[in-house]
Amino acid sequence: SPNPRLATKIDTPYLSLGSLFDVPHVGGYDPAQIRIYSEFVNALNGRKADEELVISEPIKPGNLLPLMSVSHVLVQKNMQKYPNAELLGTFEDISLYKLNKTLPRAYFARGFTVIEDKQKRLDSLKENYLLGSRVILNVKPAATFEIEKAEEDGIKWLKDKPHEVSFQLTTTKPRLFVLTDAYYPLWEAYLNGAKLPIYHANHLFRGVV
Repeated sequence: SPNPRLATKIDTPYLSLGSLFDVPHVGGYDPAQIRIYSEFVNALNGRKADEELVISEPIKPGNLLPLMSVSHVLVQKNMQKYPNAELLGTFEDISLYKLNKTLPRAYFARGFTVIEDKQKRLDSLKENYLLGSRVILNVKPAATFEIEKAEEDGIKWLKDKPHEVSFQLTTTKPRLFVLTDAYYPLWEAYLNGAKLPIYHANHLFRGVV
């Protein structure tokens, strides 16, 4: 399985340290962010989706971080205890917390809701958040799939590279598979050599039936 995903809620110079230690992270400095990521972070920080994103602003605590598969958070030591998290340690002026609950980076969804309007979709994610229970899609999938988890379901990571990720999936019926990496239209998905459509899952991520 991949490394834990880190979120930073601190000021520079620590915002982009994750890349130095091969730790996937969110909230670091990036001079060119894709729009759907900006919209998602705006929602998390209490702004409207289409507002300009301040890319150096630390991400605020909230329900959307577990949806991003964030497992650990770096914060300033003088900040009050990070909510719904366990303090692992403190070094100089930085504290490291582990979130009590978070989604895995790859999982089978237990259900879905379709919300076509962008702002309503983001508002629903933030206000009606139920970790792992349902995924919000922008359109209804063409294929049907099972809702309840089966005992035979399994996900095994095979490759995790910047331009390719692959899995061995075990399931007896069609399922909605979600990868909490950012959606981008140039990504392609294949199952046993057959190309599949990729859906916007929870606005920012990739979903395949």
